[in-house]
Amino acid sequence: MPSLWMMKAKTNVLIQQKKARIQNRFRRDSWEGTKGFELSPRRERFEEEEEEGRGMRWLPLLPAVFALVALILAFCCLLAGSRPGYMDDYALLTLDTSFIGLDLVKPPTNNTSSPEATPLSALVNPLLSTSQSIFNKLTTFFAKRAGIQDLYSIHMTNYCYGTYNQNLTSTSPAKQTTGCSTRTVLFAFDPLPILQHAFDKANITLSVQELNWPKALQDNIAYLKTIAHIAVAGYSIAIAFSFFTIFTCAYRVSPYSAGSRRVVALAFGFAGVACAGLWGASVMVTLLMDKGKGLVDRYGAPVGITVVRGNGFLGLTWGATLVAFAGVVAVGGECCRRRNREAIKVFFEK
Repeated sequence: MPSLWMMKAKTNVLIQQKKARIQNRFRRDSWEGTKGFELSPRRERFEEEEEEGRGMRWLPLLPAVFALVALILAFCCLLAGSRPGYMDDYALLTLDTSFIGLDLVKPPTNNTSSPEATPLSALVNPLLSTSQSIFNKLTTFFAKRAGIQDLYSIHMTNYCYGTYNQNLTSTSPAKQTTGCSTRTVLFAFDPLPILQHAFDKANITLSVQELNWPKALQDNIAYLKTIAHIAVAGYSIAIAFSFFTIFTCAYRVSPYSAGSRRVVALAFGFAGVACAGLWGASVMVTLLMDKGKGLVDRYGAPVGITVVRGNGFLGLTWGATLVAFAGVVAVGGECCRRRNREAIKVFFEK
């Protein structure tokens, strides 16, 4: 009959063997397991998740879809108004000049001896010299209104002009765009060439250099030009890095990438730069609209010029920014998910 110490020793041996079998389940070099040896429930659950992950192979293309949508919207922001009838309602600012000078021009009187004799002179004298001939030419120009369109729509790369057509069935006149300026990348709206063209068309022998424009007005116009150029640069950066994001995500799902985390990190960086470019451009456009509207209200309202902000363009540019941010979140989620799965895999392979 075995003694007590022999039974105790045999029990300890059985316990050690059981522990060794449990530890071997987590230390095998392959995922297949040995013959006749079942995997642990935790290991089996991870292998099931691996099988599901193979079915989600195309999930990394979701950031590419967001980048593609942001790319299209950024192109729309740059190309809006590039030709008559193309996204006319998506302008930065729309200047209404249909009533310019109508309330200021009065019939000439014989006792008019100085520019201060009419309401027009009181309002535009800060922009003029004291020359009576210049004042008379401007009065004639406002009376003729030759060369001045009813409206001017300011876009990112050019401006368009047109007229208002009164519709008998509608209380508001219909806007009709008749032409656009040449599209340039570093475009910035400058009213001086437009005013000079209007002078020439009205046969008014007057140069815009003869007008004493206030220095504050000139500085504000130069400031708006700088803002517009920064916005265009932001859209260009967003377009370029959206292309890079799409290419990187497409390479990520290809068999050549081998699922490298560096590719995911690179896509995250590209998407982040594209989102930052769109955000910066949207901020600059919002600032440009606010400053431009204030400038027109200050200097244009006295002569009958009104301005309307482009809320449609604001929705377009901020919508592109939100889509680009969604792409950044999608890439970041993919990067975190992959990092978590690799950590679990390393734990099981130890």
